[in-house]
Amino acid sequence: MLCNLVISNLFLLPLFLFSITEDVVSFAKTFCGSEKNSTKKIELTLPPAIFVVHGIETDIFFQDIVLAENIQNYSFLVDCPIGAMAENKWKIVPAASDTGSYRFAISVFDKNNKFLDSSSCALHIVERFTGFKDTLKLLIVGNSLTEAGWYPQAITDSLIERDKAIIKCLGTGTKGTAGFVGHGGRTWNWFFADTSSPFVSLDGGGKSNFSLSRYLKEKYNGMTPAIITFELGINDCIWINSDSVPIIDYSIDTMFLYSDLLIKKVQMEIPNAKIGICLTTAPNVRETAYKLNFGDQYTYWRWKRIQHRLVQKYISHYKSYNNVYLIPTELTIDPLNGYPENDAVHPNILGYRQMANTIYGWIKWVVNEPIKPITSVKRLSTQISEGCSLRNFPNPFNQSTTIVYILKNSTSVTLSIYNLLGEKISTLINEEQKPGEKKIIWNGQNSKGENVASGIYFYIIKIEDNYIAKKMLLLK
Repeated sequence: MLCNLVISNLFLLPLFLFSITEDVVSFAKTFCGSEKNSTKKIELTLPPAIFVVHGIETDIFFQDIVLAENIQNYSFLVDCPIGAMAENKWKIVPAASDTGSYRFAISVFDKNNKFLDSSSCALHIVERFTGFKDTLKLLIVGNSLTEAGWYPQAITDSLIERDKAIIKCLGTGTKGTAGFVGHGGRTWNWFFADTSSPFVSLDGGGKSNFSLSRYLKEKYNGMTPAIITFELGINDCIWINSDSVPIIDYSIDTMFLYSDLLIKKVQMEIPNAKIGICLTTAPNVRETAYKLNFGDQYTYWRWKRIQHRLVQKYISHYKSYNNVYLIPTELTIDPLNGYPENDAVHPNILGYRQMANTIYGWIKWVVNEPIKPITSVKRLSTQISEGCSLRNFPNPFNQSTTIVYILKNSTSVTLSIYNLLGEKISTLINEEQKPGEKKIIWNGQNSKGENVASGIYFYIIKIEDNYIAKKMLLLK
């Protein structure tokens, strides 16, 4: 089992595997040419924003954010002022006092502590008991995951039970409190152009015509939704069954022709609706499920490659559309426990609940927050690579060691010592400092002046919002 190292608002997993002389963390490597090939291998992908409701556990599964066959070959560093690491995931159950927006940043390292990639996004924590002034009208559209009805029901149950909201679901499919439009195996193209789509009719000339307003007029006396979600995309491109990225991209770009037409038509007819696109859920990691469902046609890796690329393309294509938001349902379903053993792509009740919690968080945020969608995902800053170097000697050491670092600019500096459990032993420096070489001696004691035991310790320097961490060995 991997050990976890929790360092205040900096989380490392599992850094103690690295050799004493190697850097543990150096954001300086982010844009080094020697790392570019490694970056392409894992393709770390985060959405523009993550939405969490206070009091509800949300997990970000590392298996779901990188393109990797074996997640055990990598370690992850998460930088966020709230939340905590657990094995193979980052988790949070926010308190009401955590309500607000934060920066969520993550870096990935290989098993030899070689930096591979980093990315960041917004984390929005929403108040759990925020009410809704008016009846909340929802239109939930999707393929077989929607047709099953579990996640639409969980969404509406949460809105009714937790927020005391009055809900009107504008969908003819029903399960419990929910109404939805779900059709298994369907695509953006089918919903937009096929005459069997509930939103398509034939005009006087016999041509198919997409009109959501016609559907709403016929079924709901012209009532219009404030929220529309689409859970579509995988059926548009999974048919290609190819490992070729250009071929995968071609199928996704073709899909965008129809998704764009549908979304633009919806925006013309219902201009005030908030549209959320559910990023395609990561699949079951059990290889036996693919054999059972698809024979030799699909494996986990083949499905994962297409799903991961679809998520990447969704993010790049829709991140700046007005009133179109990306819902990070690709991050929050447990890729093992969130699926039954015999189904490769359809979650179990736990997985559907995790999916629903993410959509529920987005709905509450988008209804109550007058904030435009995040339009970019920025990499972690590399300023530290130009502003500081860090080492200690001797290492290993007995009694005391000298930590040396060089600052090129005036800046705020914090230098702290941590043990393998992630507990802060001592803070040696916490002040503004001028440029130049700095030295400080750590005498092997904690903040109470007590001698610490022999073992591995980390010394971590924080400059502004960036970190460098190295480790040292105390021998007695």
